[in-house]
Amino acid sequence: MVRSTPIGVNPILNYDRDSSFSGFDFDWQKIKNNAKHFDVFQSDNDPYVSLGNGEQLAKELGVELTFIPNAGHFNALAGYLTFPQLLEKIEIIL
Repeated sequence: MVRSTPIGVNPILNYDRDSSFSGFDFDWQKIKNNAKHFDVFQSDNDPYVSLGNGEQLAKELGVELTFIPNAGHFNALAGYLTFPQLLEKIEIIL
């Protein structure tokens, strides 16, 4: 499961720091070959990672983007204390 992942699409709040950490150079085929399930969640008001990152990530992984409006960065600071959509996806897999 992936959410709010910076993959190099600007704007990213801490682009310089994040790009030095990940390099934003991904082997998409290797990633897809080494995992069975992918879900991408993205909010429209994430203060750190733009919606374009979620859109591109979903495209690269060959899955639909699960768009959740007004969820911020999916953390307590944004008031996002539960994640029922993620739980639902996990239950389907299990």
